[in-house]
Amino acid sequence: VAGLIVVAFVVALMVPSAVQATQSAFPVGGDHGPHDGVDRVAAYLRELPKGTVVYDHWLGWTLRYYLWYAPAYVAYFATPGWLAEDLHVFGRTSPRYIVFPADESTARVERAIAPEGFGLMPVLSAHDRHGQPTFTLYRIDAHANP
Repeated sequence: VAGLIVVAFVVALMVPSAVQATQSAFPVGGDHGPHDGVDRVAAYLRELPKGTVVYDHWLGWTLRYYLWYAPAYVAYFATPGWLAEDLHVFGRTSPRYIVFPADESTARVERAIAPEGFGLMPVLSAHDRHGQPTFTLYRIDAHANP
């Protein structure tokens, strides 16, 4: 009987931690840290047509990992000027998207691509498990008269 009481006591102590684990409250395995929400961005991008280009400056291998076998091509851009040049040459050949972390401003990119006849249209906002924004996905749209 004493052994059953000890076992019941130990199980009772484990219940709160088990409940937290089922809600992903522990940063083991399921915690993406600053990349929380990238899976949602990748799920959206996986549904886009073959040939879609996704520009990336911040996520690197993480985005490529989540887009494994996806029809989208991930293109790194070093500077807003490089992005503007790429859009000038190739921007009207296929759908184009860009991912921004929530704490990054779009202003420098928008200033660089506007003279080439492009603008940003937000299409998806990703949030972490606490409801805080983590990423915004923008479609790069060509203006009617560049």
